[in-house]
Amino acid sequence: MTHRLAAVAALLLGLLFGPAWGQIPGLSTGASATEQAPAVVSTPPDPGQLPANWWHYFDVEGDALKQHVDTALSRIDTVLASLMGAAVEEGSDYAGRIRANLKALPAARSQQDVEKPPTAALHARYTPEELLQAASAERQARAELQREQAERDRVARALKVAAKLLDDQLAAYLKMSADDPARITRGLEIMAGRSALAVEREHLRVLNTSVTAREARAAALAREVETAGKRLVATPEALRHNASRLEQARQAVEESRQRLVKAMGKAVGAVGDTPQARAESRLRRQQVVRAAVEELSGRVAVAILEAESDLMELLSTDGVPAGLRGRLTEWGRLATEADSQSKDWAERSADERDQASELLASLSQSPEAPERRRMEQLAQSRLKLAQETLVAVSRQEAASEDLVLLSQLLERRLLSHEGYLRNWLEWTWQGIHSITLGALNTLNHTLFKIGDTPVTSLGLLRVLLILFVAWWISHLFRRGLSRIGERREGANAAAVYTLGRLAHYVIIIIGLMVALASIGIDFTNFALVAGALSVGIGFGLQSIVNNFVSGLILLFERTLKVGDFIELDSGVTGMVREINVRSTLINTNDNVDIVVPNSELVSSRVTNWTLREAKRRVHVAFGVAYGSEKELVRKAVLEAADAVPYTIKHQRASEPQVWLVSFGESSLDFELVVWIKAEGVKRPAAVQAAYLWEIEGALARHGIEIPFPQRDLHLRSALGLREHEALRTLAERSARESNGR
Repeated sequence: MTHRLAAVAALLLGLLFGPAWGQIPGLSTGASATEQAPAVVSTPPDPGQLPANWWHYFDVEGDALKQHVDTALSRIDTVLASLMGAAVEEGSDYAGRIRANLKALPAARSQQDVEKPPTAALHARYTPEELLQAASAERQARAELQREQAERDRVARALKVAAKLLDDQLAAYLKMSADDPARITRGLEIMAGRSALAVEREHLRVLNTSVTAREARAAALAREVETAGKRLVATPEALRHNASRLEQARQAVEESRQRLVKAMGKAVGAVGDTPQARAESRLRRQQVVRAAVEELSGRVAVAILEAESDLMELLSTDGVPAGLRGRLTEWGRLATEADSQSKDWAERSADERDQASELLASLSQSPEAPERRRMEQLAQSRLKLAQETLVAVSRQEAASEDLVLLSQLLERRLLSHEGYLRNWLEWTWQGIHSITLGALNTLNHTLFKIGDTPVTSLGLLRVLLILFVAWWISHLFRRGLSRIGERREGANAAAVYTLGRLAHYVIIIIGLMVALASIGIDFTNFALVAGALSVGIGFGLQSIVNNFVSGLILLFERTLKVGDFIELDSGVTGMVREINVRSTLINTNDNVDIVVPNSELVSSRVTNWTLREAKRRVHVAFGVAYGSEKELVRKAVLEAADAVPYTIKHQRASEPQVWLVSFGESSLDFELVVWIKAEGVKRPAAVQAAYLWEIEGALARHGIEIPFPQRDLHLRSALGLREHEALRTLAERSARESNGR
């Protein structure tokens, strides 16, 4: 049933698209594409009448292929002779490409596949030097394999695109009319593309076999490197040879450092705005890069030789070389540095190479002149130096890989020699040590400069630590003073506080000077710092400095001390708790803390209730009704004053007194004038309330009336007596209600 459906489909397609469709390989009826091979076409292709399977004419080998190529080229020459007009030039171009491709096709098909290399025999013993040689060979094989894989992938992608384009061209060609004059040139174009595609496919075939062979070689070398790492031995000759090489490598590193310093000095002096000066400056900078590559490569070479020595010592003895773990950590950092620097140097050198090449190309079109010759010389020097640097960077990268390989071998040997637990503990301690050293190195980097003095992160931490120690000493000193003041009853708390604050300022200033001296600031130039500070004060710090100086004035003048009870112009009253650098803390009797700037306490009027004397005289006002006996009032109020605990008693100059101060509208106005104790001075509202409470009780006990306001209302009118009495009664009731409220 399936074969019948396929036959019907092929018949319909043939009716729709003509006889050319049936010539497409794989669409013939009666068999699948896998059951029949495409038959070789015996007729040479005609560009004007190309069938879909025209390329099968070249599916032959050997001499037959050469004969078919010659026949096809003769046919093409005949077709070219029939072309006319503009088609002659286009057709000749396609014919030339067809001729070149078809002539190259027999040689491409006869090219043999690359055979896999024979497996190299592994040695029974390897020295570390032989291990590195095998690793270098394996690395080179991997690089060649990557290059060929990239080439193969590029060719495969190009062939895929070309094949798709040819399929589209052939489909368009088959739809063209047989009488179309452009059919011949389109046929020649298709033949040129298809012949080129065939040659490239043969090239891809060879590339595939070459990639396979290189994969086998790289895998074999990788196995050799792995085997060599397990079969390492140390010989006395190798140890002596390695020691000699190590000494030479260290000398080479010292020489490369000197060359680097010289190159950097020359690069600093190479400045200018002319094209020649800029070119010379770039050349000097590239010389610095080249010298830096040599210096770093030398350090890597020394590390490799040291690793070889440690590895051979570990192989020949039972002990671990002294300082091996520290060297392993250092080698790891060196490999990381080399990897990072190599990328940067490679990018800079490649950019320098490209710019020098562009400069040479532009100079070649410039007129002859002495300046041009000098610029060409500089550009050629830059180009050569950049290329040499790129080669040196690639060698350095290979050396870094060798160093990593030896480090890994040493780590594995250490693990098997010491065991997992001890090895883990050692590496943990080494890691902590390495992190600490790295942090210290980072902290020693310069952040900024004060004059000519560099300031580092470590210096800032030292400054903060010294200031913290100074603050802690000040805190302990002030705490000790407070305890001494508490133990001694006669000690003045305000004096203790003032001494503590002054000591705090002195200790902090000394600590600040020591901290600044610890980072190298020269105090002989303090006048410059003071001048800069004065400018800063003038622009934005004057308020802070004003408050600070005012605080010092308060401490030294002692018109305001800690523990004093004061009253401000705003009416706020409270006890002084602290006198700080910028402000003074006042605590009210309602336990509200009020922060007042020191400058306000110096420049404004402040009432200090406890400046010289702890006691104070207060006036408590009260009134009694007219007609009350004055002596009885005095007696009652003095009894009330004596009952209040704040009253100072039995002192001639401080005895309580009762004064008649005025005749009020509805009362005789008196004042109790009484001296109160120190504890009452700081509680004025409570004192006033206590005396009023006792006075009211004493007056009530003695039958003395406390009056309330009264008014007499007199009405004159022509109303009758009854209405007049009613109005008077109403007025008296209103007056009583008003007095009651």
